[in-house]
Amino acid sequence: MSPVALSALMLAALGATPVVVIEHQPPLVEQGALEARLASTSGRRIFEPAAFVRAVGATEFARLPLTEREAGAGVFRADLPESLKGIEIEYFLEAFDEDGNGPFRKGSPERPLRLTRPPPPPRSLPAAATAAEQQALSRPRRTAGITLLASGAALLVGGGICGALAIKAYSTEKAATVLGEYEKAKSAAKTEGLVADVLFGAGIAAATVGAVLWLTDPSTPSGPAVSLGASATRGGAVAVLSGRF
Repeated sequence: MSPVALSALMLAALGATPVVVIEHQPPLVEQGALEARLASTSGRRIFEPAAFVRAVGATEFARLPLTEREAGAGVFRADLPESLKGIEIEYFLEAFDEDGNGPFRKGSPERPLRLTRPPPPPRSLPAAATAAEQQALSRPRRTAGITLLASGAALLVGGGICGALAIKAYSTEKAATVLGEYEKAKSAAKTEGLVADVLFGAGIAAATVGAVLWLTDPSTPSGPAVSLGASATRGGAVAVLSGRF
């Protein structure tokens, strides 16, 4: 037995004045219909059940008949018109019995019921970045470090070559017996030495910055990441870059 039928029987047993009991819970806005369970304490037929509805902020209520969904089931329904679907509305329910007793109401014109909206879904917290995402985010730094290390190595190689040429020109200068040959070798030694100094300085700076970027990259394994060496040889120079790529 439903709660509304039980309430009706209890009121009838107590000899109370005949009433129509209305059981109803305000629905959500999205449902687009109003339903209620009605029962008469006297057993008399329920007469003219209706819902009076209006948009929130409006002044006049529109009357919508409540229709029993199934004969004898006691469940009545009113579908909202399209103009009132999906918006917040105020309403009250009303009914009489066939003897004219009433009106019996759920809500009232002065204190109408109100459709409610479902609560917003809980806001999810951003998930922690995965190791792969962290590595992807760090790749620009890693790439820049590798580029600078390669550039520094190339500059050091060039500096080594120029340094070797400067040494060769200096040896020619010392061995020269002719003034013109001496002056030419001296100028070449000075020029090659200056270029070697510039290339060595730029190469060391680029390699240092590249190593710092690589070593501070979060995805770089612990331990020495890279080693860079350069040395002049007879007739040229050698630069060695080693590490993890």
